[in-house]
Amino acid sequence: ENMSNILKIRRSVLLAILLVVGGMMLNSFLSGLKKAPKVKEQIEVFPLVNTVKVEEGDFVAELVYTGRLIATNKIDVFTEVTGILNPNPKSFKDGVFFSKGEVLVDVNNQDTEMNLIATRANFHSVLAKLQADLSTDYPDNFINWKKYISSYNPEKRLDSLPEVLNDQERNFLISRNVYNLYYLLKSQELKLDKFTIYAPFDGVIHNANLSPKSLVRAGQSIGQFIGIGEFELEIGVPLEDISKVSLNDTVILTADNLDFDLRGKVNRIGKSVNQNTQTYNVYIEVNDKRLSEGLYMTSNIKGKKQSNTFKVSPNLIIDGQYVYVLDQEEKLRKAKIKIVHESVNTVLVEGLKQGDILLNQTITEAKDGLQVKVAK
Repeated sequence: ENMSNILKIRRSVLLAILLVVGGMMLNSFLSGLKKAPKVKEQIEVFPLVNTVKVEEGDFVAELVYTGRLIATNKIDVFTEVTGILNPNPKSFKDGVFFSKGEVLVDVNNQDTEMNLIATRANFHSVLAKLQADLSTDYPDNFINWKKYISSYNPEKRLDSLPEVLNDQERNFLISRNVYNLYYLLKSQELKLDKFTIYAPFDGVIHNANLSPKSLVRAGQSIGQFIGIGEFELEIGVPLEDISKVSLNDTVILTADNLDFDLRGKVNRIGKSVNQNTQTYNVYIEVNDKRLSEGLYMTSNIKGKKQSNTFKVSPNLIIDGQYVYVLDQEEKLRKAKIKIVHESVNTVLVEGLKQGDILLNQTITEAKDGLQVKVAK
């Protein structure tokens, strides 16, 4: 019985061994039937880039500068006489508009006018006393003097004296103090004119310093009178750009707080350097009644044409003197250039060849010899 159990155990172990060996052989056989996996082909990927073909030409240098508007017509108003202000239909106050020829200020001139009339009457008396001598000694010209004396009115402005016919007549009038009295009266008439100040152009009052019916004195500053609609924009142009600006160049003007653009022209170019800014003052004429003095505006001057240049974006320039171009194998190559003019959004350069293919974008991995692919 013991022998029988031993045989059973041996048969079980042998069977187990056969099963393990057979499984391993079967697994090896099945593995041999599987196809070997294909090895994927490695595809090299190049950066896709945008380019532009270089075509040299004549490009206008655009110069962009900011400045402040100055009224073309602006005067400081001073009184040249002393007196009390007369009432005026329009008040001399900030912002009040006056048309050309309207009275800005009227100072009471009654005393001065009465004195002038009295002096004219005295002159009339002097002339009347000369009639007898003029008729006797200078009969050829007496008719003209008689007409002048008879039409004389002390309350009206003096007319010009009759022309003398010879030196003797002139010397006679000089000896009787006629010319001295005449020019004294003309001077007083001019002074009388200064009691009334008229608007020399259409404009508005600014910085008014005057009260109604107040006393004003000769030489007193009473405000400013600023014309409307006509302005100059004063800008500073550096030395390297001043040669690109010419008189009558077209200028486009904008302002952050305006919803419209304006067109102007270069009106004046300074010939000396501003000591504070080290720039030349350039004045741009612009006319529009919607503008006001003191407004800051940006000017875009269409300056002189730059021949045989090419326009590129500032971010394409490397170290201030290179750009990338593509060779025939579509590899990047550094090309040396010279900057002719810089503006806000564009740079005009020299040194590229006609037909060169310029890299027209920035890529982080850009370097000399980099293989790229041109976007179609």
